[in-house]
Amino acid sequence: MEFNINSGYLKTTNGYFKIGELILLLVLVFILRYGFSGTVALGSLGDLLFGIGTIVGFAIIVPSITLTNILSGYSSVFELIISIIGFTLFVAVGGMCFANNKMYTNLSSSVLIIGVLPLLAGVLFLVDAVLILRA
Repeated sequence: MEFNINSGYLKTTNGYFKIGELILLLVLVFILRYGFSGTVALGSLGDLLFGIGTIVGFAIIVPSITLTNILSGYSSVFELIISIIGFTLFVAVGGMCFANNKMYTNLSSSVLIIGVLPLLAGVLFLVDAVLILRA
């Protein structure tokens, strides 16, 4: 089995989006791990497990897809499906955060960050899916 390394992928629009997704996911992982004074703003235990599972799962999947694209040089249907699922799950995680904390009049910085960053990741996954469809 022979691999051709395509480092030029990282200089494409899709490569930039994958790098952006990866950075955003790593920031979310570190925020959830180290948190803000030990509190996590995702809500109930089920919501917390859903949010952490989504973030950590995609923190594993995105580098794998990026490495696959570097080694093979082309996008696949699998990448499109993962991007659509990522959009859906990250919008749900961000929405859950705001829905579970809507009773507070002054949202803490942890709620805003854990709420906005998954929504931003969802937008990145949506744009990535559109770019894959156009390619």
